[in-house]
Amino acid sequence: MWSITYTAPELADDGTIILAFQVPASKVYHMTSDVGCGGDATVELIEGATITDKVTHPVYNMNREIGDAGAPTAWLDPTLADGTVRVNSGLPGGQKNQSSSAVGGTRPGLEWVCNENTTYALRLTNLAGATKMAFVAVNLYEEPTGRSG
Repeated sequence: MWSITYTAPELADDGTIILAFQVPASKVYHMTSDVGCGGDATVELIEGATITDKVTHPVYNMNREIGDAGAPTAWLDPTLADGTVRVNSGLPGGQKNQSSSAVGGTRPGLEWVCNENTTYALRLTNLAGATKMAFVAVNLYEEPTGRSG
């Protein structure tokens, strides 16, 4: 299991947090997420974006029984081009998604099975009209036996 997180203590109005990651070839990852903002925000899940101007971001191994081989590569606040918006959700002011939106959670319908060798990005945009604290968290786990169909 892999965790990619970022908290912005002061995200400007119209500011964004983008956490992007690359699913390795021959890997099948399941993704859940959690997001929050101190005011109104939007959250988008973007699949297949071209990523440039990227700075590598830490990916944490949540399974302490295995090594870090096979970890996805992640980036914080890259430039995105193209890609398909798979989810575009509103986040009411001062709320977090409580694992209940189409972007987060741990049950079917709230969990995405990612395509191998594909980039994904979760983008939160602060629409509060003021600077607010915000966070984005992505959790991934590898399907142990390949595609389940």
